[in-house]
Amino acid sequence: MALSPDGAVAWLQGDAGGGATLLGTALHPGGATGLSGSPQQLDTGAIDPKSLRFIGLTLSWSKSGQTFTQTMH
Repeated sequence: MALSPDGAVAWLQGDAGGGATLLGTALHPGGATGLSGSPQQLDTGAIDPKSLRFIGLTLSWSKSGQTFTQTMH
């Protein structure tokens, strides 16, 4: 899991085949006592869990030697 101090979160969810799905969302105030967000699927496959990094609301990760980025909204 990776957390952004600017209000986003991303995590890997494993599957039965040994792969993973990368999910992420920006968090928004959800009333007086919580946060809300709508997770979106960002990628699937052999994602390096140690590569998850946020700069602001932009997440970067590595898969098969390539780097990918996605900005959370």
